[in-house]
Amino acid sequence: MLKYLRPYYVPVVAKNRDYLVGFFEMGKIVSNLMEIDYTLLDSTKYNDLLPNGKRRREMTLEELKGYLEELENNKTIHEDNPAKIREEEVSDPPFLEIDCVCGNSHRFDVAEQIPRTNLICEVCGKVLIDYTGYEDSDFVYDGDIDLAFVTIDEIDQDEEEE
Repeated sequence: MLKYLRPYYVPVVAKNRDYLVGFFEMGKIVSNLMEIDYTLLDSTKYNDLLPNGKRRREMTLEELKGYLEELENNKTIHEDNPAKIREEEVSDPPFLEIDCVCGNSHRFDVAEQIPRTNLICEVCGKVLIDYTGYEDSDFVYDGDIDLAFVTIDEIDQDEEEE
């Protein structure tokens, strides 16, 4: 088993470009039937490092809930999802748009524009698209597995039971 070694949050991690494009193409097909969880693409599937640099295991449930709510409102990845296009948008939505934690943004209007090699932010030097060359199942999770998939709803339920 492998460990994901980047010491910071990465918004898009995939085996290769074909997997990444395939994920978004599948998302466009099923988005009218169900909501797609685009966090399946980020590095939190391998470790508990969040975009703010904190680890889930170092946060209280209340802190984690507040942060997850904030993340939900400010998604890092913007996908071409016709069901979620805002009416005020004038131009066509991008195929993929990635916002870096430093504020820099990368927009790819069509799948062909997505790079075949890792995308590195030219402002801060962090990796925004990381092609590992491995299947997700080849990696072992580095963090508290009980907190790995905690959702806002689960935290609310725990609070109600207390």
